[in-house]
Amino acid sequence: MKQFKNFGIIISGQPRSGKSTLANIFSKNSKFNVLKTDVLFIRHLKDNKLFKNYKDGVRNFLDSFRYQDSERKEKRYVRNDITVDEKKLIDYVKKKKTHTQCELIVTILEAWNNLKKKKIWIAPDLNAEIYLPKLIKIKPDIKCIFVFRNPIESIVASLYWRKNKINFTNLTLIKLIIRWNLTFYLAHKLKKKYHSNVTIIFF
Repeated sequence: MKQFKNFGIIISGQPRSGKSTLANIFSKNSKFNVLKTDVLFIRHLKDNKLFKNYKDGVRNFLDSFRYQDSERKEKRYVRNDITVDEKKLIDYVKKKKTHTQCELIVTILEAWNNLKKKKIWIAPDLNAEIYLPKLIKIKPDIKCIFVFRNPIESIVASLYWRKNKINFTNLTLIKLIIRWNLTFYLAHKLKKKYHSNVTIIFF
């Protein structure tokens, strides 16, 4: 199979800031492979054990899901977006001989590009401001778009989304304000250090 040089774009930012909306805009362009569920790289970067069973690893990632509604009833699975032959994905990953869970996921996304003959995969995710330096070590050409929405709108929308999961207190509001400001600060710090990898937009 012909190997295409490809790279990935992470769309990150605070909850309810427009990550999924921007991903949906990209999905209208046939040049991109767009994942519509968060990758949760921060979770996978914590798992540094050596990978032995590629078949189970690929299937576990494809079967992972994120809730699409505040009532946590509607699920969207990764395999709803990565609609390629599972065996070909597994074969591709085996040839690359990935070692950790995070490397495995990056390789699956690259395989998706190759099998669909596209150059760019795009995925929304949270907390890129925390894990991006580690991910750049694994994939130096990866890009990250940080999306910022008006903090009042973002925080109020986040509270509404979480209304069935939390008891609202002033402390809840303070935490969300701190998180928004911390992400904003770290994103600009990353922009200075990894200029070509990072883009910041206001939605």
